[in-house]
Amino acid sequence: MAPAGSPPALNPDMVGYYARRAPDYDDVYRIPARAPELAALRAWLAEAVRGRDVLEVAAGTGHWTAVAATTARRVVATDVNAAMLAHAAARGLGPHVSLRPADAFDLPLLPDAPNTAMAHLWWSHLRRGERGRFLAHLRSRVQPNARLLMLDECDHPDIAPPASRHDAEGNGYEARRLADGEVFAILKNYPDDAELRADLALACDAIEIRRGAYFWAVQAVFR
Repeated sequence: MAPAGSPPALNPDMVGYYARRAPDYDDVYRIPARAPELAALRAWLAEAVRGRDVLEVAAGTGHWTAVAATTARRVVATDVNAAMLAHAAARGLGPHVSLRPADAFDLPLLPDAPNTAMAHLWWSHLRRGERGRFLAHLRSRVQPNARLLMLDECDHPDIAPPASRHDAEGNGYEARRLADGEVFAILKNYPDDAELRADLALACDAIEIRRGAYFWAVQAVFR
């Protein structure tokens, strides 16, 4: 038993954390201060996937899947978390959208390789040392010169809790508390533009970064 006054034990099960957060996960998109940036990002994404075939990684509850579905020709949305995909399925995304359970490092090899890949609010959950491996795997699942689209959160002091600890590689871990009081250690990194560009350059060219107060977004082309 932990001594009195010690911090609560941190559960490292990130999949379990998001499964339990699935019913209210979309609250992150209802924070009023974020509304203008989110509106601009939705417009950016809808235009970037217009008429394209999309493979989505870590689709979660399908918030960004639904945005892409308004203009994309086809979307295959994947996530390792069945609880999250159940919420995505309830959105009625249309017959041109399919949902598949899949780990981000074991994505389906589709008969008709998509010309676009997207992964939103996912990059921040990758360890620094696995970013190159993730990009290489994702590149193997899309056409040559496919478009890559990503967006994620910035380290804004009004939104992001301070990291509870960092590991030897410099990865940050945030303490997240659920309604029942259980506290989880969630991997969360906030790269600046230079770090983001350097990592993406391992697999991509034509890297374009846009950064707001709450979110950053990237468009690039796989080599």
